[in-house]
Amino acid sequence: MIADEQAENLIDEVFIGDDLVKNVTCPILHNALNSLTKKQKEFINLAYVEELSDTEIGLKLNKTQQAVSKTHKKALENMLTYIENQKNNGCYA
Repeated sequence: MIADEQAENLIDEVFIGDDLVKNVTCPILHNALNSLTKKQKEFINLAYVEELSDTEIGLKLNKTQQAVSKTHKKALENMLTYIENQKNNGCYA
């Protein structure tokens, strides 16, 4: 695995506050996050802002690790689909 030093610097810009969606500066990523359900946004925020594992999120929200993992995975899939659709429609270079 090779570290991308520029990506690490961008991560610092994204995680300025406690709400991921409000702090993402990339328009396509911001829109992809906004396309998620409230529950999916919450799980993504807990995973990437609070840096909690699926098990820790489950304990915090009284959900099973499997349920958290499924929702987390579905949220990422939905974001990828959104971005791919935008790219296919010529909205993203």
